[in-house]
Amino acid sequence: MRRALALTLSLGILVSIPAPASADRPVREFLPAEDDLISGVCDFDLAVIVLENDEFLTTFVDREGNVTKQLITGALVVELRNETTGASFVANIPGPGIITFPDDSEVVEALGPWLWIFFPGDLGPGQPGAALLTYGRFVVEFAPDGITILERRGRQVDVCALLS
Repeated sequence: MRRALALTLSLGILVSIPAPASADRPVREFLPAEDDLISGVCDFDLAVIVLENDEFLTTFVDREGNVTKQLITGALVVELRNETTGASFVANIPGPGIITFPDDSEVVEALGPWLWIFFPGDLGPGQPGAALLTYGRFVVEFAPDGITILERRGRQVDVCALLS
């Protein structure tokens, strides 16, 4: 199964970076985002064009150097475009977001505007793909046995329907 993309346009990156050598200190790094063409989620190819990216990933580690959480912050603006019709709009999706690592999973807690891309089957067998803009609190667990939306608060926009 392909991994869903969580984008505060960390364009889909549920990032786990290796623990830095200097344990206790958080490490702050630029979080690159690239243009992408996403097929199979909408009835059309969805282009994601990065217009502005000033996002950073801060990684926190424990005394043993194990990653305990990651924080995504900063500005991110993308254009979302239906490649068939040319219909498009600009989305400001700066987050922030917090990634934690309970057990063998990753939990992403989006606290502001985010773009989420789920491929067919990501949310369960037979489930269609989805491109969602979320505004508010949206929590997703990525576990070895699948992806589960744990909480939805706020507004949610279906990007595929909006651009159809």
